[in-house]
Amino acid sequence: MKKVSLQLFAFSFLQCIGPLVFAVLPDTHPPIVRFSPAIETYPQNFVIAIAQNNNVFVGNADGLLISDGVSWQLARLPNREIVRSVDVDAQGRVYVGGFDAFGFVERDEFGRYQYQDLSQLSAEQLAGERFADSWSVEVSPLAVFFAGLEHLFLCHPESGQVSFWKHEGSFGPMGYSQERVWLQWRGEVIRACDGERGRLHTHPNLRKDFLTGLVTMNGDLIVVNAEDYWSLFNGREFVAMEATGDAPSNASATLAFPASSHTLGFATQMGQVVFFDLETVRSELVKGEFRVHS
Repeated sequence: MKKVSLQLFAFSFLQCIGPLVFAVLPDTHPPIVRFSPAIETYPQNFVIAIAQNNNVFVGNADGLLISDGVSWQLARLPNREIVRSVDVDAQGRVYVGGFDAFGFVERDEFGRYQYQDLSQLSAEQLAGERFADSWSVEVSPLAVFFAGLEHLFLCHPESGQVSFWKHEGSFGPMGYSQERVWLQWRGEVIRACDGERGRLHTHPNLRKDFLTGLVTMNGDLIVVNAEDYWSLFNGREFVAMEATGDAPSNASATLAFPASSHTLGFATQMGQVVFFDLETVRSELVKGEFRVHS
């Protein structure tokens, strides 16, 4: 399963099905096609995941947009709110985080995706407390993790067990590395989520910063922060990375993600996509006109 930034949706979708559909690539670098689904939804999207069968899932202001390469479907949450985060497990089950809701979607007997709620399993523990947006979701062998601003939910869908932690300092980005889920506890840096409140890993230059991302590359985590101080975390210690050259200022980046084994991608506040090569320490801005397909 691949999770990618929204701005790279068309690029990743093209990588998956392009050879089967498009004979001529658009004149952009890298080649990008913009898709306009023939579904009436508000044109605001937040996240994209691509399953192993190449189905594409888009978190949208009106729900979850789904494409199998031929047609699109909109699966709405019961509260008809946004889908903020998406992840797909090895069996193809699609987990989604929304506003005061999280759960999964799977096909019914007619082949249509239907939402199944998990957040109600924690209703008694929450005692009426709301958790607002589920900003990120991470599937792991241990559990499925849904992170809100101050709540982290650990879900075991098969057993129906849900527990949660609360951190009033708020949570930051989440990533999977060394067979563990890592999460920023703002004001403390990062912890491993092992079913218990994992051991704290701290660093003086990162402790209070807003992290742009925890990016998994080659088995390690690259910790990217808003002050342009990057470090490599191997599960035990932080190692400072070399100067980031002409990479975009992380203060302007809204998302960092792996584009290849040696390339980081950034989505910026200006709607740009930038690739940064860690080997050459050079960045490349996506340029050109997009070809539009419905």
